[in-house]
Amino acid sequence: MTTIVYKDKKIAVDKQINSSSSILGFDCKKYLVNVKGYDFISVTGIYADIFKLENYIMSEDFNENSFPDFEESLIILVKDGIVYEIQCGVKFEVNEDRAWGSGSDIARGAIFMGASAVQAVKAGVKYDFYTGGHVDVYDLNTKKIETV
Repeated sequence: MTTIVYKDKKIAVDKQINSSSSILGFDCKKYLVNVKGYDFISVTGIYADIFKLENYIMSEDFNENSFPDFEESLIILVKDGIVYEIQCGVKFEVNEDRAWGSGSDIARGAIFMGASAVQAVKAGVKYDFYTGGHVDVYDLNTKKIETV
């Protein structure tokens, strides 16, 4: 589980990793950068799905119009500065502030109250058991990651 927030050309992601009801660590990288034309890739839900997705994208079977359907995970992609989410194997362009994952309700409330992407994820860190650790931020303009 995780909390991911997109706002103001920034994507913020927490760094905690869980297994069922146990916290396994607080310093996990939950994204990929610069993979086969994609600037940024992240997954909510099951952590191992990000590696399954990377393997699919790097395979000869890769089709940009057909993504795998992960039962418990949602995919966030950035390509050429455009953010997409993939649900049930279907790709949708994201044109507004958005929050995904176990702490998404908390993050959406924080966004409503004027929080930045980082502040919204930090609200998830404070109030969602499955969100924690520091926050990594991907800036769509600079294409760089910063940990805060």
